[in-house]
Amino acid sequence: MNAVNSLRNSMDARRRGITARSRGGFTMVEIMFSVLVVGILLGLLIVGARSATAYVRKTSDQAAVRNVAMAINEFKKQFGFYPPLVWEKTTGGGGAEVIMTPTPRKVRVYSLSTPAELAFLETLPPLDATNPFFDERFSIRSLPIYLVGGLNLGIDAAHNDPAANNFVPIDGVPGPGFCKPRQDGSFEVPPESLMTGGTKTSKRSNSYEPILNLGGSSLKLFVDPTDTDRSRISILDRNGIAIRYYRWEPANSASATLLQNLSVPRIVGRETPGFLKTPRERDLSENSALKGARWAVVGAGPNKVFGDEEIGTLRRELGASAGDTDEQVRAEAEEDNIVEVGQ
Repeated sequence: MNAVNSLRNSMDARRRGITARSRGGFTMVEIMFSVLVVGILLGLLIVGARSATAYVRKTSDQAAVRNVAMAINEFKKQFGFYPPLVWEKTTGGGGAEVIMTPTPRKVRVYSLSTPAELAFLETLPPLDATNPFFDERFSIRSLPIYLVGGLNLGIDAAHNDPAANNFVPIDGVPGPGFCKPRQDGSFEVPPESLMTGGTKTSKRSNSYEPILNLGGSSLKLFVDPTDTDRSRISILDRNGIAIRYYRWEPANSASATLLQNLSVPRIVGRETPGFLKTPRERDLSENSALKGARWAVVGAGPNKVFGDEEIGTLRRELGASAGDTDEQVRAEAEEDNIVEVGQ
């Protein structure tokens, strides 16, 4: 009997000890373990949220560039040719913009019937000694001119006065929209819309609404407010970087050795890695879509750079460390570029 009582008393004492410890709260080890678990969960949550945000942004940028590519195909379907590549720079240096011809007044575009200009579109132009990665065969003004109709440079300098309501744009339509375009950079502006004795009769039967609708998208039309001619226009992505439109022609499209002669702009595709690591989608030996392509739309992506900028600019924009090589910096810049090509 004494043994039974002794066992019962021992069990009661043990129960009272457990209850006392329970009432005393968590031990320091338990608290530290709980804090550690919460910290890990919060870290995973933050990393997951950042990854999800980055994914959403990347997807949004991809959709925007894809919409531009679809608009280019729609332009081809309507008018029978792809948007011309606007000539934005003079040859021989200087960098002055030459996008308009004085007589007749029209957009200066590269002509596929002019040998010298066709050669420019077929082969890599002379490289800039200070930046051998830069390829000039792109325009940021072709897209807003031919897909949106944002060109408002006057067709008649003598009557180029928007305030007096006698402003006649070269594309024939004030604001977004345009008259039927031609491959030579001119537009079929109806005679009735030109000036006659200081008055203007509007005729819109030959005009077209914007093919690329920017409303509600992550793209927006930008008109340089410092440009008195209102011709410095571009389409900006969500990050405020202009979308590029590349145009080129295979040097010998009828040849069986098309891949050997193909001259795709560097930022769009490369046949050999060279100095940079070639992304799979830009490798001419692996991406069959590039073999017969003639144009491309390229967005810089979330990191806001293309990879062909001067290396000092890339290092500054990407926050590269001193230990990063030039190759690593350019590869990082190209990593999230968005490229859509078409034939």
